[in-house]
Amino acid sequence: VVETKVESNNYSIISKTGANIRSAPSKTSEVIFKLPQNTILEILNDSIIDNDITWYKISYNSHQGWVSKKLLEKR
Repeated sequence: VVETKVESNNYSIISKTGANIRSAPSKTSEVIFKLPQNTILEILNDSIIDNDITWYKISYNSHQGWVSKKLLEKR
């Protein structure tokens, strides 16, 4: 696991199918909610790389979870 600094904290979901927001930074962790494409969310912390996937802890409408970087773009 590698942690790195996040440059901007405003991102949006670019995946046409939306993004699963997970309870932990892992593809096997529980999906706690899903957000649609173009949703703007806030990155809360530095990124974590686990098994070659970069994960960000996010906040959306007072809910928190983890999302893969590949589903996001900076705003």
